[in-house]
Amino acid sequence: MHWPPYFVLDLAAQELLPADWAEQVRAGAAGPERIMVVNPLTPSPEDGRFSILDGTAVRARFGWLWDLYHGPIRKFVAQSAGRPVFPANRISSAMTLNILTGAGAEQDWHTDATAMTGVFFATTMAEGEGGELEFRSADGEIAQLRPRAGVFACFSGRIEHRVTPLTTSIQRLSFPLLFYASAEDQPFASAHDRYELSAA
Repeated sequence: MHWPPYFVLDLAAQELLPADWAEQVRAGAAGPERIMVVNPLTPSPEDGRFSILDGTAVRARFGWLWDLYHGPIRKFVAQSAGRPVFPANRISSAMTLNILTGAGAEQDWHTDATAMTGVFFATTMAEGEGGELEFRSADGEIAQLRPRAGVFACFSGRIEHRVTPLTTSIQRLSFPLLFYASAEDQPFASAHDRYELSAA
C-alpha cells in the first residue's frame, strides 16, 4: 500500500477556484440548508457539533465544485487510483459540506464503501487546533494530514480514517467527494436523486 495513503492536489495554487470561493463556503455553512447530524438512538449535547449541507444544496450553491468534481478532480483521482473512477449516482451524497464546530467535535474511525474518497479542505487548521485527517493501516501505523484551505486529497475508501477532535471553538469545513469503481456498484439512487456519467 502507498504510504502515506493519500494523494494531494492544491486547487488554489493551480488557480482552479473562484476568487471568492472561501466566502461562498462560509456563507453556505451558515445557510438555511444546514442539517444537524444526530444519533436518534443516543441523543446527547454533542449532537450540535456536526452538521452538513447535502449534495443537492452543495451543487446548487457551489456549481464550480460540481464542475471540478466531474473534471480536474476526477481526472486526478483516476490517475492516483491507477484506474477509471465514477462519480456518485446519488446527487445528495456525491459531495457534502461537513461542518465541525467547537472543542471536541470529531469524526470517529470509519471506512467508506467507495473505490476512492476525496476531501476538499475549505479551512486551514493550525498545529494544536486538532481537526487532522488521520489514517490507520491494518498493522496500526498512523499518518496525518493537516487541512489547508484550497487543497484536495484523495485516498482509498477501504483505509480507516477519522477527523481528530477539535481543541478550540474554531469551525472546520470540508467537502467529502465520493468516487466508485463503476456506475452500477453504488448505493441505490431514486429517480429524483440520480445522476449518471461514464468513466474517465
